[in-house]
Amino acid sequence: MAWWSRKFDRREAALTALPEALAQRERVLSALLDATADLSNARETEEIFQCICDSIVNASPHIKLVWAWFGEPDANVIVPQIYAGPAAEYARNLVIRKNALTVRGPAFRALLADRADHMSISPMSLYGPWRDAARRYGFEVAAAFPIRAPDSSQRGILIFYADDKNYFETIGVAPFQALARVAEAALNQAALRRRLQHQAETDPLTGLPNRRYMDRELARLRAIDSRHHCPFVIMLIDIDHFKTINDTYGHQVGDEVLVRLAGVLRRELRGEDLVARLGGDEFLCAIPHATLAEGNALAQRLQAVAAADPFETPDGLVRWRISIGVAASGMPNEPLQKQLKTADLALYAAKAVGRSRFAEQEEAVPVG
Repeated sequence: MAWWSRKFDRREAALTALPEALAQRERVLSALLDATADLSNARETEEIFQCICDSIVNASPHIKLVWAWFGEPDANVIVPQIYAGPAAEYARNLVIRKNALTVRGPAFRALLADRADHMSISPMSLYGPWRDAARRYGFEVAAAFPIRAPDSSQRGILIFYADDKNYFETIGVAPFQALARVAEAALNQAALRRRLQHQAETDPLTGLPNRRYMDRELARLRAIDSRHHCPFVIMLIDIDHFKTINDTYGHQVGDEVLVRLAGVLRRELRGEDLVARLGGDEFLCAIPHATLAEGNALAQRLQAVAAADPFETPDGLVRWRISIGVAASGMPNEPLQKQLKTADLALYAAKAVGRSRFAEQEEAVPVG
């Protein structure tokens, strides 16, 4: 009789737990759908995985922590980069170094085997962080899912910690596996958007940003100047007698001059400076935190470097020079177009008095 009684009690307990398990699964699936909708607009890796972590923690009270990591597949150290949940402090201070114990843990097992893995977390574990976490946060089980990034040199891990040792058997791992796949799709979509944006904002010949990119960046610099009084200088650069170069040596040589000028600008400008090819033989540089005198000194240096860069072609030696118009930002409330117009007038003045000059507004200064 006692045996039948125990069997009946277990059956009753299972039936009582069933509605809760179904409700838990429903909330997790709902979170999956919500995350799928939100991820369609996510652009960066951190944003994508923060969305996933938050959605699952909000959906299930049994999930005490979710964290994500990205890095090289053969990494020897894993440190959570994005995390959420009541036990976020654990992830914030967690450093998993590869050793004989940790390679048997869910993080390294999922990373090395490139497949989902889960394991119980015992308060008697030989691995100190798991043992302490089980006691402090009530962790009973962890499930890890590998994330395949668009860049094959990178791998990711998404790990869920629950306070119920039967949680993933009860809910099933399928919703969490689906979240990992959705994350991969979002990463690929974000990478595709970045590639398309880069293509839309890059000059294919020189590899420099184009006018579209520079328009956005100039507006940003102007806004910073207006708020924080951070002046900047812009320079309009034009290749002297570019049409003659094309007519004399051919467009392939003309393209080589454009590429060489782009190389000069990359080498001579600082990392924070901006440069773009506006079209034809016209380039624009923006130099943050610079005075007009500093802009003039840079213009003179650029002209000297360009003049010292002739190159041989089958039709003879090609010497090329540049003219530059320089303008500093004015009062904080002045429109950006006024500064651009000033630089354009300065460039026109430099070319009008013989080219191979730089000028600020109406004054042209010869090189050398």
